[in-house]
Amino acid sequence: MIVRSGAVVHCDTNAMVGDCGQKGGIMLRLVTPDQVTDVRNRILASFVAKGCRSHACKLSTPGGSIAKADLLWCPEIGLWGYFPNDLFDDNRWPCWFGSSLEPADDAKVLGPSLEINLPVDPENRQAAGRTLVDDEGHFYLGHKGGLGGGRGGQMSMAEFAKRIRGFVNEPILRSENVEERVFVIGSLDAPGFLPRLRAYIKECERLRAIAKIRAQGAMDGSMLSNVVGKAANSDSGFTPENDQDGTGSGYPSDTYTIRREHGRVVNALQKTIGDQAVNGMCFDMRPDLYVLGPKGNMKILFEVKVSSSTQSWFTALGQLVVYGAGQTPPPQRVLVCPAMREDPNFGKALKQLDIAIVTYEEGNRGRFTFHGLDLVLSQIRN
Repeated sequence: MIVRSGAVVHCDTNAMVGDCGQKGGIMLRLVTPDQVTDVRNRILASFVAKGCRSHACKLSTPGGSIAKADLLWCPEIGLWGYFPNDLFDDNRWPCWFGSSLEPADDAKVLGPSLEINLPVDPENRQAAGRTLVDDEGHFYLGHKGGLGGGRGGQMSMAEFAKRIRGFVNEPILRSENVEERVFVIGSLDAPGFLPRLRAYIKECERLRAIAKIRAQGAMDGSMLSNVVGKAANSDSGFTPENDQDGTGSGYPSDTYTIRREHGRVVNALQKTIGDQAVNGMCFDMRPDLYVLGPKGNMKILFEVKVSSSTQSWFTALGQLVVYGAGQTPPPQRVLVCPAMREDPNFGKALKQLDIAIVTYEEGNRGRFTFHGLDLVLSQIRN
């Protein structure tokens, strides 16, 4: 990542990568006005189908408290939803969510962690919720990002997009093929919709906590930057990438900070897998990382991207196909990235190309967690 003059640009292998903004395939699009209520009812039905129980309590909101709000509480997931029977201001369906029945530390009354209000007119940009549909008629829930409300927990859409983990700011289509970038939480038909919704709520709670701490003037710097050491020795067949942050100079005289996230991810991934993972030349090319089989062929091929933008995924899929094309049968291809995309066309492409996804998180002290890696590595033992 490169930060220059207050702007943030993603960096991959020390090269800038942006979002090409191309309309590849069919994007998710806004539903029609007559479908909005159906989407709201489907979200509510997903709570009921999960066996969530009713919980009456006083609920605090920026617009005033509700003396007796009937929540739907799913204890096995750790998620509650509030779905009033009436529209607010005759123009939006309230859909409010939280992950605990206990009030926040700085509050005496329970309040929603996030309000995803669904506008009756899908073209309304003021409400945060987005009701979406794909070309096969499946409904999706989206959120435009950012955090509102009071008590110092606000966060801009730009900062929200920069900080959130595990979710991607994806392009969707509004009327007249106008693009908007939103966070697609998931398909209402997916079995894991509620757990994914909870994950989004938990991320919003984490970001709101950061905003509140900052507003109090007591931000802990360790929450914002982490340092990771070298990951592997030179005798293992693996050459560590440059993973040290630094500074550079540009034209005419500005200086900028370089954050080499790609190197840290590759090095941490190799350290997690062990000496079986190498990155030397193979078929006159040098992939990010691969695991050799007993006959010296690539068994698992990894491509690392530090962004889950449209361009990054287009590039990664092409690299994985080309890097693995030199051998028969091809290796198991794996894309390593910060978050999974919910775009159904990318999902179809992954299935057709037999590409697995491993997502990563960078925690405190530069420690990385790789989700889905154990399943991929089980092939080494088979």
